[in-house]
Amino acid sequence: MISATHTHSGVSGFMTYYAYLVIESYGFNPISFWAIVDGVVDSIVRATNNAVEGRMYYGKKAIQDANGNRQEKAYNNNPEEERNAYNYTVDKDLLLLKLESTSGEPLGAFTWWPVHPISFNGWDNPLVSSDNKGYASQLFDLEMNPGKRPGDPNSKFVAGFASSNLGDVSPRHQRGKINMTSPISDVRDVGTKQFNAAKELFQDLTLPRVTGPLRFAHQFVDTDVVKVTKFFLCLIQITLDAITLLQYIF
Repeated sequence: MISATHTHSGVSGFMTYYAYLVIESYGFNPISFWAIVDGVVDSIVRATNNAVEGRMYYGKKAIQDANGNRQEKAYNNNPEEERNAYNYTVDKDLLLLKLESTSGEPLGAFTWWPVHPISFNGWDNPLVSSDNKGYASQLFDLEMNPGKRPGDPNSKFVAGFASSNLGDVSPRHQRGKINMTSPISDVRDVGTKQFNAAKELFQDLTLPRVTGPLRFAHQFVDTDVVKVTKFFLCLIQITLDAITLLQYIF
């Protein structure tokens, strides 16, 4: 299984999109690029070589007091009937896929819960961090692979905490200038809450089993013919006729 996640305290220079190479880094960095490529390939090879028949289970659990809407004013512009359909201004549910062998041996857990990994972020942050998602993954890995470091090729269990519908969803922590105490505390707080919810679900023996055929959805978009007549930036209406925009991707 491959699912996207991210951190706002990662390395740069690996994106192939020109604007990212110019704006967010000092150009292409082959060290960053090949470290990511090699890591992904090695993970796929290990998974293929260790593949066994197994079962999947599905569950979800709400996590409170850990994420919030950073654009409440904009959210409140939605129609009242739409806002009334939800209890919160952000999604609170953590979704989990539990994987085990046919003999019942735990193999892995993948979760999706909406929050941007910016607990450790800051303009003057010089450190690389996997943030709250990575911390949750490490906690689960250490729990299920005692005595082994995360990423150990001999580990039997893999935990993944992936990104989901995180749009304008940020951790509930608000702070000013970064220091080396509050970000670490924030990472541990939000990461631990994700881990605890995932662990509780994983240990639930009543989770429904995933059965039936696999389905997928895929869409190609020809952005050369997509016309954007207007969008809003910093509350200023801008009218344009664009060929390509990042807005569709976001």
